[in-house]
Amino acid sequence: MTDSATRAPGIRAVLFDSGGVLMRPVGGRWNPRADFEETVLRHAAPVPAERFAEAIAAGERFLGEAAGTPEIDTYHRVLLDRLGVGATGELLAELRREVPRRRCWSCIGTCCPRSRS
Repeated sequence: MTDSATRAPGIRAVLFDSGGVLMRPVGGRWNPRADFEETVLRHAAPVPAERFAEAIAAGERFLGEAAGTPEIDTYHRVLLDRLGVGATGELLAELRREVPRRRCWSCIGTCCPRSRS
C-alpha cells in the first residue's frame, strides 16, 4: 500500500500500452473494422482499392458530422453506398459480427495464452 508521501506529485495513474494497441488498433484504424474489405469482397464483385479508400473517407466524414453515435448499420450503409455495393441483410449481419481474433505469430507458445491454442 502506498501513502501520499511516496507517490510522485501530479501522477494519478500509469498506463502500460504493450504493442501500441491502446493508442491505435492493431489493424491500423478504428473504423471500419479490420476485415471490412475482405468481408465486402465476399459479397460483391471486385472493388478497386481506391474505392475502399474513398468509402472509408466518406465514412469518417459521416461519423465526424453525426450529432451522436450513429447505428453501426447506418455507418456501414454509407460505406457500402459509396462502394456501389448493396447493403443486404446478410452483409450487414456479417459486418456486425465479432471481429475474429488473429493469432500472435511472434510469440507462439511463449507468452500469449491464446497463441498456445
